[in-house]
Formats: sequence, structure tokens, C-alpha cells
Amino acid sequence: MSNTDLKTLSAKQAMVSAAQVRTVIDAYLKEMGVPSKYADLMFSIPKDQVQWINEADFEADFAGVIPELKDWIGSQCDKRTDVEKRLDDVFDAKIMRGEQLTPEEQSIRLMLLQKREAQVECETMVEDKLREDAWKAYRG
Repeated sequence: MSNTDLKTLSAKQAMVSAAQVRTVIDAYLKEMGVPSKYADLMFSIPKDQVQWINEADFEADFAGVIPELKDWIGSQCDKRTDVEKRLDDVFDAKIMRGEQLTPEEQSIRLMLLQKREAQVECETMVEDKLREDAWKAYRG
């Protein structure tokens, strides 16, 4: 709202208007999967200033991907069966406890590691495509 618009409002009307704007922005950011701390940050700085999100916060809060898309990307790229996922967990637990895998387990583990490498590669390609599509949509 411009200063001219604000001059026409009473203090109570200005407060109600600001609360309505905040509600709309909070709802939109929540719908987009943006942590609420960013709405708080937006409203804590003057309207004529910009504060950029630092890389550490971006990576921690978004890891470069909209949170709601993480599961979708995983479903597109994780080709392991439920049994393979459970085996992966079992092998990880054994390794964390310092136990040795049997030769048969090592062979299965190697195959699962190859599937995981393929998954990471797929996820990277899907994320790159999403970024490209977003830029194309943004630029018109």
C-alpha cells in the first residue's frame, strides 16, 4: 500500500489492512512450502529494502528444491524395490555398528550402491529440468 493510500486510513484501518496482507502472504508462502521464518523476515525489514537469503539458509530450508517436490522426485528416480530399501537399511545399520558384511551381502550392497548412484543422477537431471522449466515460465 502506498503512502498516499495509508494517509486515507485510520490507525485501526491501517492495522486491519496490514493484518490482511500478512494473512494472505503467510498462506501463500505456506502453500508454496516456504518456512514461516521467511514471512517473519519479510515483515521485519522496511518495504524499500531487500534482504537476500544466504546460501546456507537456502540449502538448509530448500536444498535447492521446493519441499513438496522432494518426494515426487524420489518417486520418479528411486528404482529400488521395498525389499531392496529394507536391505539397504539393514546393511547401513551393520556398517554403523562396525560389523563386516558377508561376501554375499557385499555383492548385494554393491548392486544397491549402483542403483543409488543412478538415482542421484536421475534426481539431478529432474531437478535441472524443473529449474529450466521454471526459468522458461518466469521469462515467458
